[in-house]
Amino acid sequence: MLVIFVLKGGQMEITGITKQIIDFQKASFDCALSGAITLQEYSENVMDGFLSKFPWMNEESIKTINTSRQMLKTSTEEYKKIVHQGFAELEKFVR
Repeated sequence: MLVIFVLKGGQMEITGITKQIIDFQKASFDCALSGAITLQEYSENVMDGFLSKFPWMNEESIKTINTSRQMLKTSTEEYKKIVHQGFAELEKFVR
């Protein structure tokens, strides 16, 4: 996204520029988080392949690993929600 400076009567349109910057930061965050989630999902798929080949992995160990993976997914969603709430609060100041 390109930030365009608009001059009106010798003053920059600060509100418009600030909104563009916030939108850019929000889009950047969403893309970075999406990439991290995709990488995590790929890693989980690879790990599942390894776990299925290891006969010495007992059910308790696999359950612990799956619990950790679920906690990571929950934490990631909470993190995303909190950051988006922060962007919403920031946008309130710009209005």
